[in-house]
Amino acid sequence: APSARIERGVRWAEMSGRILEHDFASVVRRLNMLPENQVCADCPTRNPDWASVKHGIFICLNCSGIHRSLGVHVSFVRSATMDTWTQAEARMMEKGGNNRQRKFFDKYGLHNGTPHREKYIHQIAEAYRGKLKAEAEGKEWKRPKWMKKGGGGGGGKAGGKAGGKKGKDLTADRTIESLYAELVELGIVQPVPPEHTLDAYAGDINIMGATLERNKYFPDPSMAQVRQMVTELAVLPLGASGETVHSAIPGHCKTLLLYGCKDTGKTALAHAIANHTGAIFFNLSPRNTDGKYPGKKETTLMIHMVFKVARTMQPAVIYVDELEKVFLSDKKKLREYKSKELFNRIKKDLLKEVKGMKKGERVMIVGCSSEPYLCVKKDQRGFMKEVSRFVYCPVPDDLSRRRVWEKCVERRVAETVAAGLVWPEPAEDAEREADGADADGSAEEAPEEAAGDVPAETTTGDDGAPAAPPGESPDAPPAEEGEEGEGEPDIEGEPAADAEGEAEAAPAAAEDAPAEADGAEDPDAEPEIVRPYSLPRDFDMYMLCACTVGYPSGAIDMACRAALTPARVARLVKAGEELTVDELLDKIQLLDKVSELDEAKMKDWTSKLPARVKLEKALKKEANGGEEEAPAKKKK
Repeated sequence: APSARIERGVRWAEMSGRILEHDFASVVRRLNMLPENQVCADCPTRNPDWASVKHGIFICLNCSGIHRSLGVHVSFVRSATMDTWTQAEARMMEKGGNNRQRKFFDKYGLHNGTPHREKYIHQIAEAYRGKLKAEAEGKEWKRPKWMKKGGGGGGGKAGGKAGGKKGKDLTADRTIESLYAELVELGIVQPVPPEHTLDAYAGDINIMGATLERNKYFPDPSMAQVRQMVTELAVLPLGASGETVHSAIPGHCKTLLLYGCKDTGKTALAHAIANHTGAIFFNLSPRNTDGKYPGKKETTLMIHMVFKVARTMQPAVIYVDELEKVFLSDKKKLREYKSKELFNRIKKDLLKEVKGMKKGERVMIVGCSSEPYLCVKKDQRGFMKEVSRFVYCPVPDDLSRRRVWEKCVERRVAETVAAGLVWPEPAEDAEREADGADADGSAEEAPEEAAGDVPAETTTGDDGAPAAPPGESPDAPPAEEGEEGEGEPDIEGEPAADAEGEAEAAPAAAEDAPAEADGAEDPDAEPEIVRPYSLPRDFDMYMLCACTVGYPSGAIDMACRAALTPARVARLVKAGEELTVDELLDKIQLLDKVSELDEAKMKDWTSKLPARVKLEKALKKEANGGEEEAPAKKKK
């Protein structure tokens, strides 16, 4: 019948892509009910109700989480039953299907047993996504060159040119919000601890430093000088906005290296830079990005995304820990770190982005290094050339060590008190006070009840006369009405009147006790004042500093945290106990101090820095009376 033909034509038009606007979700649900789509495309789970739009497949709930971790540029996940669908998305699902993807992957050697991440970032999966998108848009699909040559999943660059042309935006079809959300989800954008500030990097000046410098001897910088250099090189350029301010800064610091022995506060300084400037903190450390965005093209995409978001949402701090390992070229040494990806995989793309950084951009790369001397020969020259400024984080000297101990103890006690681990809760205080008031009331009522058992008529005095009622003197004559009763008050009767007033106030206090127990504050009660804790006067700080020579500031902080537990802090603050030197020494002796060999390696590497070499040449020239020293002749 004509009506049946029209109905079949409408149904065929809907399934062939000519879909009505209000029926996109129903088309996806009908596609989900097809027998070929009743099993997840990646696992044997039946009845999948999620979909990957870019692949046109239906997947289960567990596999949908894996697809989300790949990023929306690889797989865009939607719910087949709950989400709304657009016409373009419905066309992608119509052109795809679980069987079609499986046949395409098997044809070019990408089997279903391949791990999810490796499978969907492969060049075969990228080619399939391009083919599906071209068919959904009604365009002609250009087959990649490696497919024409018959290379089924072998070598060749994925999707043609790897990385695209120079200056090309690899994420032009994505918003900054989606890029930022992906970086947060993968742990590249990280929160910064608010307690890491420049004030927390405690340390004093080196009193003898100026005298030694006048005598042409340059000691290690003091911790106060480190704070000053970080402020001038990083905090001011990142925190100041406007080209006029940046033009007044003498040098544009693109990369800042904080190097020194372990646990000397390098990472805390990087966090302090982000805290003081309000910058976004990107962690591009090799260990943090290991296993994320594998492959050359994905690595290029990761670096591009980080710098694109950083420039858009500046100020930004791009943190790279173990920066010296990024410049290592010895693959044998790099494999000793047992990582999924080589640590130097970001070097090429990172240096490319650094060269494109312009003056006025509030983006800075802050690197940290505990073993900068690992780079030798050619790697060392490249490492020193690409870093703009070097800041050495020293081990605390005698004066700074005293300040670090005091600061760590005060900070640990303050953190414990602020966390509520010492002072009881207000409800507990009210209950405890109410229990005490009930106990006092029962103790006072007991004698009154005992006295009340004796009748008032039978109470007599010592001479057999009836005893006077409370509040009246036995020697005083009875007052007559209208006589002297309203005159001057009896002096001996005043205490009795006070007693009567207290007796009347007792029931009122008993009635108010439940209200206080409910959490109401007593206006007459004195508030408990929390004062900052300070070390006792007889605390032997000199012996503590003498016994902890060579320990970095990080070890001192860990020793304070181990010794000052919440129970110990409670006894210090509430019970008035005193902290002893032995408690801190027992904890810090379990930690490692900086060895003399590590300090010698660090000083030797510092002497090879370009600025230090230039300074030594100038000193030698000055010592020779302005004449440069002749270079030594090389022996044949």
